[in-house]
Amino acid sequence: MSGAGISFIVLTAIAAVVAAIHQVRKASQRTKLSRIVAVTIGSLAPSDAAIRVRGTVRAVDATTVAGPYSGRPALGVVFERWATSMGRRVQRLDRQVRHTPFIVEDDTGSIVLDLAHADFQLELHPAALASVGPTRVFGAGIIAANQQTEQDNLEGLVIAGDRITAAGRVVRGPDGRLALVGTAAAPLVVSDHPALLR
Repeated sequence: MSGAGISFIVLTAIAAVVAAIHQVRKASQRTKLSRIVAVTIGSLAPSDAAIRVRGTVRAVDATTVAGPYSGRPALGVVFERWATSMGRRVQRLDRQVRHTPFIVEDDTGSIVLDLAHADFQLELHPAALASVGPTRVFGAGIIAANQQTEQDNLEGLVIAGDRITAAGRVVRGPDGRLALVGTAAAPLVVSDHPALLR
């Protein structure tokens, strides 16, 4: 077998292992999140135990953030750029998380999410570079010219009206309102995975 053939086999094997590890990690995160008790927002009280709420996202004000690649406005964004080989993701090159404060509400009430220590576990989808129009990304022409063909650009967005689940501890803020919080060691988790919204 030639050196090129051996290289092809090795690269294919590495890509398969990286993809499998990434999928196992995501499944493990979802399983861990699904084991946290889901409660209605109206029944919340301050507690040291982690709880999970499900509901609809509402903006606190008119502030939004933009997807770093698509330029799409949102309340929360996760962007990942992956190097690919033969159609498989082999190495994450970049991960960015952007957010602005938002509230989650259900039929029983609403709660503010304190996003100072948050882990956004959003479903990622292929992102298109916004190169024209009001969402044009700064430097879009340079980005497009330097874009390697062997890359995937993915974004996950939280937009007002979306349904999410969030898990953390409930605390009473200085203003007397309840907030869902996390810490550096145990961050607040925000997810839009469909299996966690039932």
